Amino acid sequence: MKNLIKIILLLLAIFPIWVTILALADTGESAKSRLDAWKEKINYKLLETKQRRVQVLELVSTERTMTTEDEKLLREPYAYDVDVSQVRPQGISPLEVKFYDETGGLKKLFHFTAKVYVQEQVPVAARLLWQGKVIEKEDFRMEWRDAGAFRSSPASSIDLVGRIVRAQIAEDEPIYEPSITVKTLVNRGDRVKIDVVGPGIILSTFGIAEEPGGKGQTIKVLQVDSRKEISGIVRSDHSIEVRL
Repeated sequence: MKNLIKIILLLLAIFPIWVTILALADTGESAKSRLDAWKEKINYKLLETKQRRVQVLELVSTERTMTTEDEKLLREPYAYDVDVSQVRPQGISPLEVKFYDETGGLKKLFHFTAKVYVQEQVPVAARLLWQGKVIEKEDFRMEWRDAGAFRSSPASSIDLVGRIVRAQIAEDEPIYEPSITVKTLVNRGDRVKIDVVGPGIILSTFGIAEEPGGKGQTIKVLQVDSRKEISGIVRSDHSIEVRL
């Protein structure tokens, strides 16, 4: 009888501990399930992203505990947006999720931290590009690549044609900005035409280039008449533009 009482007392002593462990386990599992549900909701929206392909691998945390009212937003057809402007290809990134009501007004705003996978569309060498080569349209193609693997800033495809290869680029390698340069249109000491452009006015004068530059680059020029140093943008051979 005494042994039975001891067993009962021991079970009563241990029981609250097991209840606590089970409660904590349940809380942890419920929190993970909720974050997984939010991840699915966010990733569905991110499929609409065109310029960057962003997918959430793991939601790490939220700024606050979700309420029952918040969880309803997962199931009800409210319009919502996901802001990925601060997303980084590596490490932990902040995400902002906005829900809107029927009138288009902001209904709820949530902040998450997440591990993400990011792809960006970049120019890739279609063949070996040797140093000094002028890039042509056939020399590259656009591909989606893992942004987390970039070793530098990828070049823009907009003004890539006509630029010069500064360092050899292997076939299938992304074309990075430091690997290319622009064709020099103005050399140091060149006499250049200066077009001064302002609202409703265009004036032309001449100057001497104090540094070399390619199209779109800003260089310093010594104006011949006034002997003043000004800065202008190279527009073409021996021609720069100064905006008022």
